[in-house]
Amino acid sequence: MMMGVVIMYLTISTHCFGVLLTNNELILQNGIWPFWRKKVAYASLEKVICWLGKEIVNPGVVVYKKGYKGFHWHYVIYQVDKKDYAALVEALRARGVTVEIKGGFVKE
Repeated sequence: MMMGVVIMYLTISTHCFGVLLTNNELILQNGIWPFWRKKVAYASLEKVICWLGKEIVNPGVVVYKKGYKGFHWHYVIYQVDKKDYAALVEALRARGVTVEIKGGFVKE
């Protein structure tokens, strides 16, 4: 019973990322585990893919760094309000980041 609660809590925590855009970097930070974050300088970004599947799939982003060929984590950005998706895409593009949209994240 206790193990099931722990697994459920860990699974839920993987869906709780927020996005912070500073002057120099993109930060994806987990809302439950604040130490779980990814910081990437805009200059080292190859592209960011923003995706949204059907109603049952939560929105997410995938960050691609220049020259990195390994696994790219899908960050579920459940802490970003749907009405802010277009603003997020515009803000990234304004900082010179290539943004690809998949699955109706925003209408272009």
